[in-house]
Amino acid sequence: MSNKLKLVHSILHSMDEVQLRYRHEYRHGLQRHAMNPAEADVLLAIGGFDGSPPSVSELAKVLCVDTLPSRSVKRLRSLGYIVREDDDDDDRIRRLRLTKEGLNAYREVKELKDSIARTVSKNVSRQDLQVAMRVCEAIKW
Repeated sequence: MSNKLKLVHSILHSMDEVQLRYRHEYRHGLQRHAMNPAEADVLLAIGGFDGSPPSVSELAKVLCVDTLPSRSVKRLRSLGYIVREDDDDDDRIRRLRLTKEGLNAYREVKELKDSIARTVSKNVSRQDLQVAMRVCEAIKW
């Protein structure tokens, strides 16, 4: 095996370790909200949506998923974090909006992700992060 190939394997292994640690910290932090990461990502997408509140299909596009996030939406509704409202212009469309509790949860989940990102990057320069991003972009296939 070439040295370059060994290095690629080592990088991929390190990326796996970072991802596993991130998932662990994210899941642990979400326990107080009784949410899983998929539900939290839906909550963040709704809270960060520009313009009018999103429909479920618009949400799927923002999340880059093939299937509608209906299960997560249903769960967030049962937690009281979001409500569905009729669209003003189209009776077929239901829009998703954060409730007051949902807005509080959104802020806390956003801070959780920011906190994890600060922890991960505390010993890494901005320049090194930019290089890492370029490398990650280059090795996508």
